[in-house]
Amino acid sequence: MFDNGSAISEPPFRAVWIVESNEDGVYAKTLINVSKKQFKFAKDRNLLKRRIREVYRLNNKNLENRLSSRKIQINLAILYNYDKILESSFMTKKINLLLSRLITNL
Repeated sequence: MFDNGSAISEPPFRAVWIVESNEDGVYAKTLINVSKKQFKFAKDRNLLKRRIREVYRLNNKNLENRLSSRKIQINLAILYNYDKILESSFMTKKINLLLSRLITNL
């Protein structure tokens, strides 16, 4: 996926995805990654992953509607590329921008 997939950035996030045909009824398979190099403690990485997962869960309806209408599936990786823990409201804004850009690229 990282070698031949498409990518967009909306700092502090980067999304990498690859499009496949929908065979199992799941429209988006999602991976969330927070670098161990930037956050040494697992509690910090887990906090960020929980926040990102919750923001994605609340805001992925438009993406799923788009994928279901086109009958495709994406494998999506959301990478956090920043060395500080940001507020949830800022993350919500950035993930919404990232998802809207992803929808227009599909």
